[in-house]
Amino acid sequence: MNRYNSLMKRVRNGECILIDGATGTEVERKGVPQLKNAWNGGAALSHPDIVRQVHQDYIN
Repeated sequence: MNRYNSLMKRVRNGECILIDGATGTEVERKGVPQLKNAWNGGAALSHPDIVRQVHQDYIN
């Protein structure tokens, strides 16, 4: 079972999962400009594919 499937099984079983990482740093490293007052908050709207990929990379 890969890491993603293992994690999803735990979520379905009701476990609370906390994943912490330098999301803003990774989004910026991938070329998304940071907003002065929202860091990478705007990236979810302007670059959702990159934000999704950063989260997927943490799981994998």
